[in-house]
Amino acid sequence: MKDVIVTNISNHRDFDKDDIVANPVYRMIIGSSDVIEGIFNGDFSGVLNEMKKNLKLPKSMRL
Repeated sequence: MKDVIVTNISNHRDFDKDDIVANPVYRMIIGSSDVIEGIFNGDFSGVLNEMKKNLKLPKSMRL
């Protein structure tokens, strides 16, 4: 997951859970949307936003 975030940050582009699960490479590595939501108790978007906040990303890149 960290690599997904770092890759998108280094490209200076915002991203959300849909971008992650839409990418076939990421989906193959981390699983389908259902699998990811199951791991994060149905709040993958919230967890992703918290990760962005903890990395001190600009608000424009948060969900």
